[in-house]
Amino acid sequence: PRWSMVDIRAVEELPAPVTLREMKDNPNLDDMAVTQRGQRVSVLPVTKDEWDEVVGMAKQKARGRKG
Repeated sequence: PRWSMVDIRAVEELPAPVTLREMKDNPNLDDMAVTQRGQRVSVLPVTKDEWDEVVGMAKQKARGRKG
């Protein structure tokens, strides 16, 4: 098999974790690779719009826990 490697680094910490179930339940993420049936949870491509949605979910979840 051909293997590839990518270098990644955290830019900021998410204020709350977002579970796979929460992503699958979000209709805005229906086309996200990780939410598709048969995909293995590993390194998969994520569009900017998908990432922004996940970050927004994390921020909303964190706000809900504070109040």
